Amino acid sequence: MSRIVLAAMGSLGDLYPLIAIAQALQQRGHDLVFATHRKYQDIIKSLNRTFHRLRPDTAPGDTQEIERMMDLKAGT
Repeated sequence: MSRIVLAAMGSLGDLYPLIAIAQALQQRGHDLVFATHRKYQDIIKSLNRTFHRLRPDTAPGDTQEIERMMDLKAGT
């Protein structure tokens, strides 16, 4: 089957729905990888899923870094 990367750059409210999607995809035989903040690594590992750190590694709530990344001229 396919190898699918599920990326979450936000809060747990973004991550948990992807976990549910991952369970359904795994039941269909897909290989899943999570790309998200280092802060969530333990959650992903506890579910026996592959974790890759998403960069920039900003923690949710780091408003100064998030504002810098979302700047219309200099951001992403």
